[in-house]
Amino acid sequence: MPPIKLYGAGSRMLKCELAAAFASVEVEKPPFTFGVTNKTPWFLEMNPNGKIPLLQTPTGSVFESHAISKYLVAIGSDAGLYPTPSSPEDLSRAHVDQWVDWANVLDESAPGWLYVLWGMRPYDKAAYEVCQAKFETNMSILEAHLTGKTWMVGDRVTLADIVVAMNVFNYYILIMDEEIRSKYPNVVRHAASIYSHPVTMTLFGMEVKPCTVRSEPNPAGGPGWAADANPMAP
Repeated sequence: MPPIKLYGAGSRMLKCELAAAFASVEVEKPPFTFGVTNKTPWFLEMNPNGKIPLLQTPTGSVFESHAISKYLVAIGSDAGLYPTPSSPEDLSRAHVDQWVDWANVLDESAPGWLYVLWGMRPYDKAAYEVCQAKFETNMSILEAHLTGKTWMVGDRVTLADIVVAMNVFNYYILIMDEEIRSKYPNVVRHAASIYSHPVTMTLFGMEVKPCTVRSEPNPAGGPGWAADANPMAP
């Protein structure tokens, strides 16, 4: 069978790689240069948006990280990652989908906060404060859901855990210092359980540690120190 190829870089790419690793699906990662590879005619034919990640299979292509991740776990060897309903009353897959989709709200804080730290957007105090407020709201929702629970859905790891943890990832390593982590102990515990999982450790090749000093934007313009410190910028 021809290889499944995954193109891209950054945390969204890593999210797809982690889904594949948990599902024991082998993917090939061809050389990729952002701003070059994704602007070529053959890439744009597969994804006219020119965005990453992109999955190329023998029968066609798939874009959007969550669609890619769902496909990978669906064809993998661990059916429990994306459970097939056993009856009309079985909501397990619907609940996995629910939290995978919900995880997108964690990106609401990225434009005025993370993107500023990476030097991708200029600092704007009002936008920065709005993003902080959204972060607190969304993290509080996640914290409440995880109270008394080990995993997002049911009693085992599912795709929902992988996606949610990876959408928390950049905040975890750049922003969530001890003060912030103390507000969301259940979120921290859940994220750490995915980051420290043997599958994750093997893929990452390193231990994921939360930040000790919160990265702050540069009000004078230009990137904060995180632009150089974080290799996972999207």
